[in-house]
Amino acid sequence: MTEKFWLPNGALVLVADGRRALMLRNEGSPAAPAFTVEHRMEAADNPPDSAGHDKPGRVFKGDRRAAVDIGSHHDLEETRFAEVVADAFRTLAEATPDAPLALVAPPPVLAVLRKTLPDPLRARVRAEAAKDLVNHPVAEIARVLAG
Repeated sequence: MTEKFWLPNGALVLVADGRRALMLRNEGSPAAPAFTVEHRMEAADNPPDSAGHDKPGRVFKGDRRAAVDIGSHHDLEETRFAEVVADAFRTLAEATPDAPLALVAPPPVLAVLRKTLPDPLRARVRAEAAKDLVNHPVAEIARVLAG
């Protein structure tokens, strides 16, 4: 069960994951949201050979040695995409300064969005959901968020 979102007419909702993003506007009422797509984004597909198959880095300190995890290139790409999405959402939100905001994304992406959005926009965020809904139809997203 999800908590009920109460978003007034004109509210902006960012629904994203590490590869796709939808920026929606509520054209309906808080009780019966009707979202229209304001902007759609999708990450570019990178060929599999660019996935980075290097060996872990090494650290030498005195007689000790250790391997250093360099992280997944896939995770880095998702983080970069989330930062680009946050910047695009900032531009849209600044164009409508009175609109309340909502964020819907899986936890890792939601964390990047929170970190990347400037303080004035974070103060306007009225609801958040740690869910991956970006692949759902827009009407289904509205139904899920309305509770």
